[in-house]
Amino acid sequence: MLYHYEKGWTAAQSFRDLNELYGERTISERQCREWFASFKTGDTSLEGKPGRLPCQSLAKELNRDFFARGIDRLPSKWEAVIEVDGEYAPE
Repeated sequence: MLYHYEKGWTAAQSFRDLNELYGERTISERQCREWFASFKTGDTSLEGKPGRLPCQSLAKELNRDFFARGIDRLPSKWEAVIEVDGEYAPE
């Protein structure tokens, strides 16, 4: 999400992208707005924030299909990045 903020995205755009990529209900739009508001004040620390899950906890919550979908999408994501000379290219 910080990456999205630094690229000039809105909280709504970040919300849609994250939920498309990681699955519905990954994060609420309200949580995205709260994070973006925090980033806007200069607080870019990701630790100790509500909604922050340690990686191991997150991995346990996600099912095998989630990871398979992500792996299947990698080639097209990389192709899109290459087409725009390394800039992130949202779908």
